[in-house]
Amino acid sequence: MNLKDRERLFLVILQPSDLPKVLDLLDFVYWRLEHKDWFFKDDEDFLSRHFEARGRIFGIFNEDRLTAYAVLSFPGSDHDNIAQHYDISQEEYHEVAMLDSCIVHPDYRGRSFQYHLSLQRELCAKESGYTHLLSTAHPDNAASVNNLSKIGMKIYRTGIKKDNKIRHFMYKSLK
Repeated sequence: MNLKDRERLFLVILQPSDLPKVLDLLDFVYWRLEHKDWFFKDDEDFLSRHFEARGRIFGIFNEDRLTAYAVLSFPGSDHDNIAQHYDISQEEYHEVAMLDSCIVHPDYRGRSFQYHLSLQRELCAKESGYTHLLSTAHPDNAASVNNLSKIGMKIYRTGIKKDNKIRHFMYKSLK
C-alpha cells in the first residue's frame, strides 16, 4: 500500500490554538526556500490577527500534522492594504480581500494544495461580501502565478511592493 493511500487529509479554518503549528511550518519551510526574495515572511503578530476579525487562516492537515496553510486578509484601511497599487478608490478599501501568504510543506508540494486553499479563500471572501480579490506573486514564482491564474486572477500590473520587492499584482472581481 502506498503511503498516500493511508493519508487522512482535511482542510479547515484554523483557530488561535493552531498558531504554534503555523509558526513551526512557516519557519521549517522558509529556511529551506531557495528563493527567499519570492516570499515575504509574516511575523507572529500579523498571523495572530488573522484568526477572526482581520481575516482567516486556512490549513490542510494530514491527521494532526499541519501540511499547508494560507492567509486570507481583510485589510480595510490598514497600511498593508495593497489596493493603492490598483484602480480602487479609498472608499472601496473595505471591499478588499487579499490572498496573502501560502505555505506548503516540501513533502506535500505538487498536490494542488495552494490551488485548493486559494479556492477556499476566494469562496470565503465572496460569501463575506468582499468585491475585490487581490494578491501578489513574484514574477519568477511560476507555481504561485499559475495557481492564482487557475482561480481566475489576472495580472493587473507588475511593480515594486512596499517591501521593495518586484511582484505581479493580481486581481479578480468578486461582483
